[in-house]
Amino acid sequence: MTLDEAIKIANEYIADAGDKYALDLGQVIEFDKGFCFTWNSKKYLRTRDQEDIVLGPSNFIVPKDGSDIFCLGSAYDMEELIEEFKEQMKGQ
Repeated sequence: MTLDEAIKIANEYIADAGDKYALDLGQVIEFDKGFCFTWNSKKYLRTRDQEDIVLGPSNFIVPKDGSDIFCLGSAYDMEELIEEFKEQMKGQ
């Protein structure tokens, strides 16, 4: 899977939250098994002002093999999410 394909899937994933949200494409992490995305309000992504940040949107992974999006919740940073994803993939 290419980054462009993953971005399309990621945009579809966050679309249910409404049109005031967007992916932070400057923060995408690609690793061997997938792409890790973060997202927030378009206003925050434009201003980077902490007053515009929306709490709750959680980081998620679009797996390169096309399997379901992997998300653990907003308590995990991107590196923790990737490590947990890799651990769960070992069991498959």
